[in-house]
Amino acid sequence: MDHRSEGGGTCTNGAILVFAGPHKPEAGNSPTHPGLIYECDRHGGEFRHAAEALPTALARGIMATNHYLRYNVVPGQTERCNGVPAELSSLARYFAGQNKVEAWQRAGELSVGRDEMRELLQSVAHGTTEHSVIFRPNEMKFEIAVASPNGVWDAPYLPWAEFTFDAMFDSPVVAEKGLSTSSSTSATSSIII
Repeated sequence: MDHRSEGGGTCTNGAILVFAGPHKPEAGNSPTHPGLIYECDRHGGEFRHAAEALPTALARGIMATNHYLRYNVVPGQTERCNGVPAELSSLARYFAGQNKVEAWQRAGELSVGRDEMRELLQSVAHGTTEHSVIFRPNEMKFEIAVASPNGVWDAPYLPWAEFTFDAMFDSPVVAEKGLSTSSSTSATSSIII
């Protein structure tokens, strides 16, 4: 079975796919990169690992907004995506997150947990943030905040719902309704901790 688009890539539009697995260095068998991003479009894609893009303070975590930092990026020109300037909104949100992480590091407080992730996602949100996601692979859980259907699209300021991976993928409701994830051009932010 071939899962490529007509152009040879994995999707028809641009996408940033987030992957994470349990990371337990004390066990001695953890992957080198606990989380990674796949930046792709209809022509192809590339994986981006932790510390391959600023903020390098995230040696065991990774951040993404709505522009590529590896795929189709000229080295040293991460403000351009696919040969054109990245959207100002995406750049501004990424830089805001980068600044917050680097400030925490300079203050000696780079111990990032759930509350810090929510704060970070709030700092990169703007009026079109459709959803924000926090992956906690060591616990096999994730949290998601979804924008209100009334047009208030400030997802990380709204209530968060927590799910276990087992409940999500073994759920009869998910299987019965054929629910799946989808991609959107609205602003999204994801962080793996």
